[in-house]
Amino acid sequence: VKASEPVIAPEPVKAGPWTPFFDHTERVFTEVDKVTRVGVKVDVEAGMPPGSSARVRVETDLPGDLLLHWGVVPRGARADMWTVPPPPMRPEGTKVYGDRAVQSPLKKVTGGLAGDFAYCEVDLGSAPGGLRFVIKESGGRDRWFDNYGADFVVPLPEQAVSTSLNGNVRNNSQTATASPTKNGPKSMEAAQMALGGAAAATFSGIKSNIDASIEEAIKEAAIAMEAAKIAREVAEQATAAAKDLPEDAGASTKARRLIAQANATAERAAITARRAEAAAIRAKAAKDASFSDLTSTAAAANLIKKAEEVEKMAEETWAGADVEISEDTLKRWRDEMELAVTKEAEARAAEAEAAARELLEQRKVEAEQERIEAQAAIESAAAAAVEAKAAAETRAAEASVAKLEAEQAEAAKVAADAQAQAEAALEAEIEQSIQDNMSAAVEEGNSKLAEIERELKERMDALEEMKRAAADPTIERSTDKPSWLVDPEAAIVMPDPVEISEPPRTFAEPVTPPVSSSVVPRVPVAPTPVMPPLDPSTRIQTPTGTGEEMLLQGFNWESSRIEGGGAWYRKMTEMAPQMAEMGITVAWLPPPTDSVSQEGYMPRDLYNLNCKYGTKEELKTCIEALHKHGIKCLGDAVLNHRCAQFQGPDGLWNQYGGKLDWDARAIVSDDPHFGGQGNQSQGDFFHAAPNIDHSQDFVKKDITEWMQWMQSEVGYDGWRLDYVRGFSGTHVKTYMESTNVSFAVGEFWDTLEYDYDSPKYNQDAHRQRIIKWIDDAGGLAGAFDVTTKGILHAVFERQEYWRLSDEDGQPPGVLGRWPSRAVTFIENHDTGSTQGHWRFPEGSEAQGYAYIMTHPGTPTVFWDHVYEWHDQNLVNDIKKLIAFRKECGIHCRSSVNILKAEAGVYAAQIDDRVVMKIGPDAFSPDETEWEYATHGDNWCVWRHR
Repeated sequence: VKASEPVIAPEPVKAGPWTPFFDHTERVFTEVDKVTRVGVKVDVEAGMPPGSSARVRVETDLPGDLLLHWGVVPRGARADMWTVPPPPMRPEGTKVYGDRAVQSPLKKVTGGLAGDFAYCEVDLGSAPGGLRFVIKESGGRDRWFDNYGADFVVPLPEQAVSTSLNGNVRNNSQTATASPTKNGPKSMEAAQMALGGAAAATFSGIKSNIDASIEEAIKEAAIAMEAAKIAREVAEQATAAAKDLPEDAGASTKARRLIAQANATAERAAITARRAEAAAIRAKAAKDASFSDLTSTAAAANLIKKAEEVEKMAEETWAGADVEISEDTLKRWRDEMELAVTKEAEARAAEAEAAARELLEQRKVEAEQERIEAQAAIESAAAAAVEAKAAAETRAAEASVAKLEAEQAEAAKVAADAQAQAEAALEAEIEQSIQDNMSAAVEEGNSKLAEIERELKERMDALEEMKRAAADPTIERSTDKPSWLVDPEAAIVMPDPVEISEPPRTFAEPVTPPVSSSVVPRVPVAPTPVMPPLDPSTRIQTPTGTGEEMLLQGFNWESSRIEGGGAWYRKMTEMAPQMAEMGITVAWLPPPTDSVSQEGYMPRDLYNLNCKYGTKEELKTCIEALHKHGIKCLGDAVLNHRCAQFQGPDGLWNQYGGKLDWDARAIVSDDPHFGGQGNQSQGDFFHAAPNIDHSQDFVKKDITEWMQWMQSEVGYDGWRLDYVRGFSGTHVKTYMESTNVSFAVGEFWDTLEYDYDSPKYNQDAHRQRIIKWIDDAGGLAGAFDVTTKGILHAVFERQEYWRLSDEDGQPPGVLGRWPSRAVTFIENHDTGSTQGHWRFPEGSEAQGYAYIMTHPGTPTVFWDHVYEWHDQNLVNDIKKLIAFRKECGIHCRSSVNILKAEAGVYAAQIDDRVVMKIGPDAFSPDETEWEYATHGDNWCVWRHR
């Protein structure tokens, strides 16, 4: 540290004993080949009940002035949503940002062994279940730094640690889950690595003498040890779950989930172990290369080659590959064979740590020897300096005499030169005066000539531009004429503009970026027929269908992986008769297009329908089979975002291929990651892919033609619209008016209103946001009733059935305000399946179905609940309720009269046909008027006599 640069120390840790609860670090890529780090550490107060108090510290070595953009996850809320923290939690200088987040300044620390970094510390108390954040640059370019397009997630006590911070950095498709460490990290390195570059450890006070490569090897080993420990814990849970199953039973949902999680954490453990091994090898190579003899240099080169091979093995490691949960698989888990995989990774990490430690000890010895040798060299240099000083004094005296003689000779020479210079200066002044007068005259003439040439060129360019505009309608004309054209005294008279009968398209051909090693040249695509606009008189527009539809989500998050991928359409084709027999009338099919993610929600080439669910022809066969059994089919249209195939001139991924070969003008301009050149966004960002600008005429035209082609070529009857929060509902109105719609539903997934950790009773603002989107779409599409799902969560988790009646005595969800456009559900591929972002309260699924099957709106059945559920009782209950709804003629516009809404029971009459009740408390209608129909666990229904 330079003496002139003061060291600013971080604020002292608040008083009181604290125990580490969770810590981790991630790399953040800010510029080309520039890597910085973000770290987080969570401490809990020692000696207090679990979850009573928590403190979070975020540190980073990102440059510049920074803001922590953060919010809290209320307990019981969706894990991927956040809300504004209460004032007591906000650090000094915090400002509220919108209605879901706050921004707190990060304090800077400069100098010291840890280098420059910034940090922010937050006391969260016991209320929230988690903290989510990104980092924003204040001023400058206002850049946002996030976790590969997602938030950084911090788990808090009494919440399962399921966070992107300890997920797979390479593939981001799965998230490892583990239990929080009860007594903190088991090694010093594991604690030290948690704060990233900002909290680099001093390693017993000798950090200044440790090579960076050895330090990196120790950190990588600590990361590998921690990952191996987590993998072992999850593997033990999966092994226990497998052992709990009967020998002849298949895998339960719990066992499937744990095995999938164990595979993911084992993958990370194997990768980090390989990386730790590679770092240790590189450290030894760096140590060997510090010697000058050829033998050591050659050995270092061999070690570097070995490190590269190990790193390549780490990249190719895939311990979490998707597998069928067969009997053999279960047997391997029962016999603890899979557990050995994590133990092997743990042993490899331990070996890497030991190797790094050995290098560290050797380096300490070498550093001490270097210090002794340096001290001896300093003493020798001091003696030599004394001798040199005496010799220098002698030479200085001799030089002084010589200098005096030289000065006398120089003085005489200067006097002579001065006389000569004076004469030359006089001559030069006369000559310059003559040249200046001549130059001024020439310059004035040249200026007039240049002005004439510029005016002539301007007129010729304008003529050429107008000729091109007349010949090519794709060129947008300028309405501003040059001054000389509107000047009545101008010598040249321009012809009138040529009238064009068809307005020019507002989209010019995309700019093809220069081909480099990272940019793949585009491949020509065969043209696809463009469908003519629909005749309004023949267009089908029934967004609610018949009003008595029964919707099935025809897939889950794992459907693209069965039989190794590409088999789902065939399975749906085979099961069409069973769906019809159950009473399904509409099937929501998975996204069909080419996609970066195999689940289909990162679309790329929209006209390529060969995907991980099957081929285009298999999709058409599937839809034909469903149509044959009277089932309509919805296409899952992902319109908010689209992944680019190529990098643009700015190095960002914003150049598209295929038939829709858009460029950066198709991307909203305020998307911070992809350099969009369109208009500003009209909704929320989906950070993982470029957000499309639907206000562009060419975008809207291309998407409309694609949707029309999907219906004519494939046979879709309507649409499920993904992530409609990202763009205005007015664009959806256009798309629905341009296609045949036998049923349509949008996913407007928004977080509920919370009082810190408890959902508010009044959710009018939440459902009104959904209703506004439906209204913007002209009522031409319904929306999933997320409000009702969230309230049902609170009802069953807290046993507060009174929440099912709003302040007006009506159902509190969208179905209470606009029932015909409410599409009710309790689970889907995001909230449940193997993702589990907002899983429905376990054991309450039958009550949830009893509610949505007897109420207005269009109910949705989730695939897992009828075809892959571990409890056959739920499957039977759903079938009974579907048949009962059809028998009684309940439809999307049925009326509801709430009879009772108390802590332990909810009861309602629907039309004059049905009475239902859910909850553990007793309720029964007048037996002379109502006849018992059927029941299940904590639910019952009656029909009118």
